[in-house]
Amino acid sequence: MREDDHTVYADSGYLGIEKRDEIKNDEHLSEVEYHIAARPSQNRLTNRYNGFNWDKKIEHDKSSVRCKVEHPFHIVKNFFIVPKHGIAD
Repeated sequence: MREDDHTVYADSGYLGIEKRDEIKNDEHLSEVEYHIAARPSQNRLTNRYNGFNWDKKIEHDKSSVRCKVEHPFHIVKNFFIVPKHGIAD
């Protein structure tokens, strides 16, 4: 993370990151606002509920923000980095 980052969007693999010692002890990282997507298993409704699942929509929106940022970085990385196998002789 950069020093000017104030908000972080991440997938469910980062649940509980704000509780880690290295995050708590760092002055900048402890002030960052973390938006971590919940695991799909944590987002359940009963079959009897007929309304809209707002929790699922919120989690989808968090993931879509991360995805919209992650994809261009993947393209740029693949464009500028030479493959590990190198050039064949």
